[in-house]
Amino acid sequence: MLAVKPGYRNLNLGYRLKLAQRDLVLSQGITEMTWTFDPLQSLNAYFNFGRLGVISDRYLIDFYGTDAASFLHQNGTDRLWVTWPLASRRVVERLDSDQDDLEPGSVTALVEFGDGDAPTSNEIDFENAGDRISVEIPTDVRSIEQEDPAIAAAWRHATRAAFTEAISAGYIATEFVRGTKAGKYILRRGQDTRTGSV
Repeated sequence: MLAVKPGYRNLNLGYRLKLAQRDLVLSQGITEMTWTFDPLQSLNAYFNFGRLGVISDRYLIDFYGTDAASFLHQNGTDRLWVTWPLASRRVVERLDSDQDDLEPGSVTALVEFGDGDAPTSNEIDFENAGDRISVEIPTDVRSIEQEDPAIAAAWRHATRAAFTEAISAGYIATEFVRGTKAGKYILRRGQDTRTGSV
């Protein structure tokens, strides 16, 4: 586990650390890194997908078990397993880009905000859903966990079902688009996780 002391946050240290890791492993002939993160954490989602260019085709349910003692794990320990194809065109272009956010356009939503900050799950026909679908999450799930644990748990269960069903249907998480109240994962069908050609 890695954390940055409060006085040193917002100085781009996490990004600089990842770039240093990338340089080091590429110099050793390694072209791929993987790790996990909580898919309900929007800042991490944007950092991983938006800034680094990771992709994900694995959703892990209760990765650290169901009885985790940490205050960080009070709403389950589900994780997205992300792959960072270090030398892929996608990653090189992402690291060289100044573009802050993508415009998702019209995308079929599996999960989106409903009434009272609760999630709404939509039934879709994956065979006819098109090449892009989305899964929305709250921008600040920590606040929801403190104010209404039941709604936070509903977000966990709704997104768990959406990710597992979409990945089983051949979709891969490729982007995360930020918003004021919610962020949105964009999943695409039939991409190549080995080359990162998304």
